[in-house]
Amino acid sequence: MVERTIHGPDFVYPPPTLSFDDVLDCLPYFKYIMQLASEGLTAGCGTNAFCPDAGTTRAQAAVFALKAEQGADNEPPP
Repeated sequence: MVERTIHGPDFVYPPPTLSFDDVLDCLPYFKYIMQLASEGLTAGCGTNAFCPDAGTTRAQAAVFALKAEQGADNEPPP
């Protein structure tokens, strides 16, 4: 949702430069997760992991929204 909001539905996603061990390239959301990571909007949930089956808290969603709007270098308050 964040990536499609930033880039629109016609954006052609480049080949990923990063990967997470738990996100297989055959998954339908693979390109979105890899683009989030390459843009610095997420670092995942641990060492080379994204945890795609984990829930997202309101706080995590707020950080995604702020970074998407204000840039990856934005450091939201705790």
